[in-house]
Amino acid sequence: MARLTEIYDGALSINEVVQNLAQQVRLKNSLTIDEHIRNKGLQLQHNYESRYPYSFPDEIRRYNNSINFEANKAKRNLMKYGGIPAAKKELKDALLGGEIKAIGYRYITNPDLSIVPKHEWAFLSIDFENSSAKHGEVSYGAIRFITAPELAELTGDSFEDSDFDNVKKRKSLIPLQREANSALLLLYEIFKKFDVKYNDDLLGVKAWGKIISGEFKNDSIHCVSDTKRSITLSDGEKLTKSDFLEKYRKRFE
Repeated sequence: MARLTEIYDGALSINEVVQNLAQQVRLKNSLTIDEHIRNKGLQLQHNYESRYPYSFPDEIRRYNNSINFEANKAKRNLMKYGGIPAAKKELKDALLGGEIKAIGYRYITNPDLSIVPKHEWAFLSIDFENSSAKHGEVSYGAIRFITAPELAELTGDSFEDSDFDNVKKRKSLIPLQREANSALLLLYEIFKKFDVKYNDDLLGVKAWGKIISGEFKNDSIHCVSDTKRSITLSDGEKLTKSDFLEKYRKRFE
């Protein structure tokens, strides 16, 4: 099993995780911005037709200017609220919810690396410039971040406010005993290809890397997304990295 120092070295810096979250927020918002503009346009058109039953050039131009104003306003909002400020809020919410875990050096009581307990984010404030978090005498420095499924895959522990244990029980692969869907078939093809019998023979994050890099190819995989953050299987099921790691982890006991 990976030790905490090894996990820390491979985790994301505070700038990297904020940029990743900002990109996700902008993508999510960009999918709805056209609908927002269309709805505003229909509302303006209704107001315009009610006020101006007969159209004249100046009035049409005023209407078109209103539509363009709303479109530009929506785009500005996307950049303002779908950028870094929103990403920072997303990070704090994810830490509070336990979806993302932080690792850092806890000062005062323990100068060693520690996983920040989820409940402490209720009062900790993040200093994004100095990559630290602090409240009173509780302080963490040089913090880095990793998703909860990735941490669980690397350690075999969900770390719900528990202490880190460098020694974990080795878990065995569960045999495939029933008819499976394409996701499970894909996993067992990976296990077969790389002779995986225990959870530390091939970590889930490394298995994912072999898929998105093209090192591992299989008929179960229809395509890999351009962003390398998800794959689509032959039956149409879409697996994100987190989905894959969660399914991978559950195949061992």
